[in-house]
Amino acid sequence: MGKYYKTTPWVIPELPQSLKNIFKKNGKKISIRKNQVISGNDETALFSNTEKLIYIDSGLLGQAYKTYCVNKPYAMSIVLPGRMVNYLHYLEIDNSGDIILALRKSDIFTMTKSQFDGITEKDLKDEMVKYCKKAVTSDFDAMCCMFTCDTPQRLAYFLKALAESFYDDISTMPLVEIPLKLSYAEMSYIMHTTIRTIERLLPKWRSMGYISTGRNSIIIYKKLFNEIESLA
Repeated sequence: MGKYYKTTPWVIPELPQSLKNIFKKNGKKISIRKNQVISGNDETALFSNTEKLIYIDSGLLGQAYKTYCVNKPYAMSIVLPGRMVNYLHYLEIDNSGDIILALRKSDIFTMTKSQFDGITEKDLKDEMVKYCKKAVTSDFDAMCCMFTCDTPQRLAYFLKALAESFYDDISTMPLVEIPLKLSYAEMSYIMHTTIRTIERLLPKWRSMGYISTGRNSIIIYKKLFNEIESLA
């Protein structure tokens, strides 16, 4: 659960299976190389944000939002497999300044809003609207954390959101292994902070028994989640 709403901040929710099936059956599958800009206000982008709904089937995407900070012009959230982006476009909200890029080699399915609406009944359209609103709430929760929490708390809430995205109930688990390893640079973008801050925090947390790392995973101990409010 997020700090303010029942969400996973920085990690949008999983798409319902009924909607996944529509993308896989009717969408166009595209393999994307790492660091490719998929959509947004970038001359190298494959699409504009008003062209395609994008479902990620495998890999990892980043969703970058424009900020008013000259030194850090974008804040970023991550998009795990099983999610759909350009949800603001589906809700007819302008997202022309956002950028979606591949953080890992990824497979996506794309379709236009009009294509989706043309092949679905009202109940599935309603389900899509409900999903898009949940994704927006996740973004808003992350924004609330950004403005009201210091970096250590923000990072802990992000790791908790990741844990809750991979497991149904982490409340009774003494530790959680997340099968995803992010670089210090990626974490700094997500937390809207400096790489040096992440370089200082994570080794400190290892020594305190909050986290450890595997070859391609990060292990988070319950102690971290229990002590979020007192982190500094």
